[in-house]
Amino acid sequence: MKNMRKIRDSELISFPDSRVSTIDVCELGLNKHHMKALLEIDVTDARDIFRRIKERDGASLSFTAWLVKCISTAVGEYREANAYL
Repeated sequence: MKNMRKIRDSELISFPDSRVSTIDVCELGLNKHHMKALLEIDVTDARDIFRRIKERDGASLSFTAWLVKCISTAVGEYREANAYL
């Protein structure tokens, strides 16, 4: 891609001029009503795996650490999900 520079392990990609109006519309939207979302995810299988590991090895795994690992793996695989202006 042209207009792309490497900064340490990150990529910096120039923002296209055609998207500037999108940013303006988003800023206007900040003053409007908005609705927050609640996300519900079934973690039954993950909890069962954690329980079996604890029974087998006696090791307590951190659910939060596992969740952060899952999110960071997804962002690593789908880098556009972590892109922002």
